Amino acid sequence: MSARHLGRLLRRWWWVILAPAVVAAALAGALAERRAPVYTSEGSYVVRADVADPSDLVRATSPLTSSDEIVSTYARIARSDLITERARQRLGRSASDLEGVAVASSVALDANVVLIGARSGDPELARDLAKAAGELTREYVDEGNDTYVLETLDAPELPDTPDDRGIQRLATVGALAGLVAGFGLAVGLENRKPSAPPRPRLREIVDERSSAYTKRYLQMRLREEVSRSRGAGQTFSVGVLQILRRRPHGAEVEEPAALTDAELTALSVGIRGTLHDHDILGHLGQGRFAAILPGFSLDEARTLVQQWRRSTAPTLLRDRMGRDFKVSVSACEFERSGFVGDADAELIVGDL
Repeated sequence: MSARHLGRLLRRWWWVILAPAVVAAALAGALAERRAPVYTSEGSYVVRADVADPSDLVRATSPLTSSDEIVSTYARIARSDLITERARQRLGRSASDLEGVAVASSVALDANVVLIGARSGDPELARDLAKAAGELTREYVDEGNDTYVLETLDAPELPDTPDDRGIQRLATVGALAGLVAGFGLAVGLENRKPSAPPRPRLREIVDERSSAYTKRYLQMRLREEVSRSRGAGQTFSVGVLQILRRRPHGAEVEEPAALTDAELTALSVGIRGTLHDHDILGHLGQGRFAAILPGFSLDEARTLVQQWRRSTAPTLLRDRMGRDFKVSVSACEFERSGFVGDADAELIVGDL
């Protein structure tokens, strides 16, 4: 992804990226807040050699300074099931009392010190269990070894505050996960394919009175043809036919003729007889028809509309209106600057 694409994505979909992060951080923090508090009590015990002879003291101390193997062994003993069970018995607790309670131990860094503690939701139980585990570990070492002993440095105390429940840490992790999810969603939205426009209903395409296309559909196809012509440099023309009615007493033609559905259908059929399959004929209302003629020059369109004049004056028009009607035809051609040709055609196409 280029820097330009990334910048556009962030500017357009920043709210999609941030929204999941905010929600995830809030949910993670709320879940962490609902956790039951846990208390930890811990004591420290030093491991030392217990020998009287100075030469034996040096020899016994050497393993403690060169390795933590002995101290680590005592730490494992402290958190063993054996010590935990003995501590439970010493405290007079049942097994159910210690559900969710754990004895933990570790080795202090760069020191012969074992840290023995316990974690529990009850601070007093945590202290008592840590103290019992420390005492039992010390006794266990004393019973099985006459070289090393455990001495108490700091006895476990009653904790006054619970452990950190990780609210901030979980909220941060949730926010990061939300950002990743939001960014992925934004990328998907940015790269999605545009949905297909809804298909128009049949009555929005075909004029019920004339069986030609509607004015609205012709407008849409005309815009498409203009765009295609500008992109590919292909010419097209538009032919126009009008049925005009003379006023009484031989007056000039002044108004569109009011035609019946049968007459409009007859005109539509007559015009279609002169068109190719890819030409588009539409009824504009008030006895006016227009046809989009891809590939036609202006002269070719003018020749074609003259055929309309001869083929679209059906007998039913003559029978009803006699000589009081006139068939007017015109044409115009699309160029990059606009439509040029006959004035009537330019005016009618310009209104589309």
